[in-house]
This record gives sequence, C-alpha cells and structure tokens, in this order.
Amino acid sequence: MKNALLCTLLSFLVLHKTNSFGQQGTQVDSLFWASQMQFNKQIQAVDGKTVIVPMYSWETNNNKRYTDSTANIEIQSLYKMLQNGYNFHDLAVDYSQDPGSYRNGGELIPRNADQYVDDYRDAISKLSIGELSPPFKTEYGYHIAQLISVKGDVYKTRHILLRVE
Repeated sequence: MKNALLCTLLSFLVLHKTNSFGQQGTQVDSLFWASQMQFNKQIQAVDGKTVIVPMYSWETNNNKRYTDSTANIEIQSLYKMLQNGYNFHDLAVDYSQDPGSYRNGGELIPRNADQYVDDYRDAISKLSIGELSPPFKTEYGYHIAQLISVKGDVYKTRHILLRVE
C-alpha cells in the first residue's frame, strides 16, 4: 500500500509539475527527488525534460556469464557480423545484456553527452550518423555503439553490451 501511494504521488508530481520544478529548495522538488531514490533512479532529466525510465530485471535474452577475454572475443565476433550486413536491432535483441534497451534493439533514450560514462561518450562523439563504433570497454562491459542522431548536445544511440563479471 505504501509503495502504491508513493507511485501515485510520483506520477502526480511528474504530470503536474510547475515552472519551479527542478529548481533547488522547493518542497515539491524535495519530495520528488526523495521518491526518485525510493524507485531506484527511474527518473532522469534529458535536455530540460523529465523522462521516466522503467525499472528492469537484469535478465535479458543473453544470460551468459562472460570473463573479460570471452566478452572481448564475442563482441569482436558481433562487430564482424554487423560489418557483414547483419541487422543491428536483431543482434541487440539476441545478444545485448543491457536490460533497459535490448528489447528495443539496443536503442537508448536520448541523453545529454555528459550523462554518458566517459568511455561511451568518447566513442560516440567520434561517430557520424549511422556509423558503428569499433568494440570498446566501459565500466559496464564491452559495447558496440551506433549513433542515430545528434541535436545540440543530446545524443540518440543504440548499443550492444556484453557485461563482464
């Protein structure tokens, strides 16, 4: 019951936010950001807009456990498949271990560049629209990224992630 009330309140705050929303020090913001912590950081600000990101299980279609070397070998293989014409969306659904994006073909919500981890931001900043990155490693594992669009400082990308244990 308590979680249902918090969820209802959170929805109300998101849907009925005022112009002062996002400014530090208001009671609404204090309550809003406290509830965000309760819901595992589901809410993100992107390009001045509030985006609710649903919580996901860590389960994906690829629940293999990778060591650093096996993940590197697998991501290199996936990169070669993409270079040979395999569909990015289909490979991301089958292989990506990002629980928040694999169902959408690896597509991430648009984000400001500074919201990405440094290694990911560095990799996508070198890409042209539609271009694939070579495999690279971040704190989350091995990635192949593709730049979909850029508007100002907001990047829309998709990726395949193999997590490393």
